Amino acid sequence: MPSPLPSPLSQLLTEFEGFRDLGMWQAAGDVLAKVPVEWDDHPDVLLARLDVLVGINAWDEALALSERLGTHIKDHPEAWFGIACAHSQQGNIPAAMDAVKHCVSLDNSYSSRVLQEPLLAPMWAVNRLWE
Repeated sequence: MPSPLPSPLSQLLTEFEGFRDLGMWQAAGDVLAKVPVEWDDHPDVLLARLDVLVGINAWDEALALSERLGTHIKDHPEAWFGIACAHSQQGNIPAAMDAVKHCVSLDNSYSSRVLQEPLLAPMWAVNRLWE
């Protein structure tokens, strides 16, 4: 289990979440740039970086980071949602479907979101071809 973030870093992540929720990816990334290097590998910081990479459509970097996160993301539906989007945009439909299934198994409230997400459109288009 990762160590808890100290209060100043926790405040940075709260600030990050505000910008992320508004879709202000540059500002969110700027907040993460303030994270001291000794906390760069903390799972919460890495998950925040993954959010930014997905938000700016940096698919290769998002997938590379998700591999680096490994087991730290296993219980984070938002991370799996981002991974699904990245795989879908790169045309890796089987991996996108696996990520969607994992995401929804963690939090069923994502069911409607995955059906409406434009970044997952390639995945749904390919699946319709097989019907």
